[in-house]
Amino acid sequence: MRKGGDFGEQSLNPEGKHPDDVWEIPIVAPSAKARLGYPTQKPEALLERIILASSNPGDIVLDPFAGCGTTQVAAERLGREWIGIDISPTAVNLMRRRILTATNGAADVKLINMPRSEADLKALKYFEFQNWVMQQTSATASPVKSNDKGVDGLSFMYHEPIQVKQSESVGRKVIDEFETAVKRTGKDTGYIIAFSFTSGAREEVARAKSAGEVNIVLVTVEELLLATDALTRPEASPIAGEVVPEPPKRWRGPTRDHKRLLAALMESAAQPPIIAPKSNARPSGQTLVDSERTPTPA
Repeated sequence: MRKGGDFGEQSLNPEGKHPDDVWEIPIVAPSAKARLGYPTQKPEALLERIILASSNPGDIVLDPFAGCGTTQVAAERLGREWIGIDISPTAVNLMRRRILTATNGAADVKLINMPRSEADLKALKYFEFQNWVMQQTSATASPVKSNDKGVDGLSFMYHEPIQVKQSESVGRKVIDEFETAVKRTGKDTGYIIAFSFTSGAREEVARAKSAGEVNIVLVTVEELLLATDALTRPEASPIAGEVVPEPPKRWRGPTRDHKRLLAALMESAAQPPIIAPKSNARPSGQTLVDSERTPTPA
């Protein structure tokens, strides 16, 4: 490219400098509060500029690899409709929380094809299943994914150990080992979540409790689904056309142990929905356009 001359003069318009083809937008720093654990997480400012340049208010923005939901948050703030798709239920739940937090609960978020049955949950990869349990119980997951010494997470509020098994017929040996893990944490209660348990496992739980050692609570995935639905029914109401199975006749509602495990869900379900005006802290589209037209100082 030549400097100066007619070519240089023609590269300027009467309103100022043409926008550059390089956008200087800082990355999301590894230590930033906005970091959500995704190595490919994009800055919101980048997605806002792309959306402003390629759509109008009211248009639909689609992100088929939505990850942690940066595109959806940016689209919501800029008055666009949006659709986010991701193979991971963990990511979808993260997106939902992020969007509701960014809009003070004002965004209308609908989840489609999320796991709602035992068959759905059996089909998940193990760590996706474990993440689903942690999210379902509002628990804090262990930062160690293997060699976690029998503790996959800690429950909300009481910080009691949780162990997750994506299997049927969990037996006495698992209970014995988990009793030791619970004692190691200094707690007297712990939870094992699995699809089913053997009679030997239940006998060991009863023995340990009667001996005053530790209280191991066995929770089946079916019970977890039913208890969560019962405690958060207004929030978990199905979308149009979605079929929610009726609870079995033997189900008598959430037990005290269910309520203790799901304390965070009970607390959120008891709160009235947050309705607040949508904030628009970011510059408007017109502001960005005007800033690009501002002449560069000589």
